[in-house]
Amino acid sequence: MAFFVRRRDGRYELRESVQTAKGPRARSLVNFAVLTEDVMDRAARRSLRAVDLGRVWAEAERQGIPVQYSGPGPGPADEYARFVTASRRLGASFEAESRGRQDPGQAVVELARLVDAIGAPERRSPLLEYPVLARLGR
Repeated sequence: MAFFVRRRDGRYELRESVQTAKGPRARSLVNFAVLTEDVMDRAARRSLRAVDLGRVWAEAERQGIPVQYSGPGPGPADEYARFVTASRRLGASFEAESRGRQDPGQAVVELARLVDAIGAPERRSPLLEYPVLARLGR
């Protein structure tokens, strides 16, 4: 898991948690003043595990860390980071709305019904069938 640390000199450090024989340790991946695509590439090369770049970009923006994308206008990393950020907000709103429900699976069923209704409005059925899952039981 990657995380940011603010240093005293105003720069930032991206670290990852690793498990060692002596317990968990933080391993420095990169030091930077502005998070760029080059910084992210260096961090991904140094990391022992795969780095979820979209999550790192979104977390940097959430924490107010200076971010700079290459190229004119919004680049692919910018679009991806904004998509991830918006998706997290949407997920948080679903989570907040579903608190207090007796059965958390009910939210999944309701979401499946919504997707079913959007995907094929002429085929609205009160019960959802999952033929792929039904075959697994045979």
